[in-house]
Amino acid sequence: MSERDHLVGDFMQAAREIYAAVDLVEANIAAALGIHRSDLRCLNILENGPYTTTEIGRRMGLTSGSVTALVDRLERAGFVERQRSKTDRRSVLVGITKESFPRIAALYELVGGGVRARFESVDDEGLKAAAEILRTFAAGCADARVPDKPSEKPRAK
Repeated sequence: MSERDHLVGDFMQAAREIYAAVDLVEANIAAALGIHRSDLRCLNILENGPYTTTEIGRRMGLTSGSVTALVDRLERAGFVERQRSKTDRRSVLVGITKESFPRIAALYELVGGGVRARFESVDDEGLKAAAEILRTFAAGCADARVPDKPSEKPRAK
């Protein structure tokens, strides 16, 4: 195994550790809010919304029925509201309520504070490099295509 292979393997291990840490954070935040993990994922998407249920379904890979059930749950819990689109009255948008956004943001801010504390000793150039590496990693993950069937081989985009 070459030094480069070892370094890439070490990087991939670090990426799995990040995923496990983020997974734990998401589980804890969902539990603190009293919602399902998929509901939290929807709220994370809606942070940049509002969106139609069709768009939510596309981003989450869910059927229209599943999205309707998810949005209904979040609406009953007071996290989201449906509103008519101002540009197309036939369209309904789903957005995070003004009341729930600060509650959600406060939980993520707790995590952000811990992360910022770990990066106190990293200089600006190191932070820029880390951000670029993470964006490259995210793009690589987005390019990967996992097979639909176990018999197919994974492939890159």
